[in-house]
Amino acid sequence: MFIKFALRRNLIYPLQYIIWSFVREIIHMIIYDIIKFRSPYIYMSLMFLGEIFAGAIMYCYERKKIKTIKEKKKKNILCQLN
Repeated sequence: MFIKFALRRNLIYPLQYIIWSFVREIIHMIIYDIIKFRSPYIYMSLMFLGEIFAGAIMYCYERKKIKTIKEKKKKNILCQLN
């Protein structure tokens, strides 16, 4: 019996979680330790804006990717009809 390892699309989500958690901790350290700013409201608003921007970037990327996939499928269908 073997354990099969493969790269799958759903493995992106745990990787993104690890990356964004690490980035969040770095930002937290910069705000609290280096700048010495202790207001939690600034941190909360920065996190909110970061999540909005990251979501917008991912949305635009996925939308562009889906559009190119649809165009490729359309080309393949037209080539098969000829």
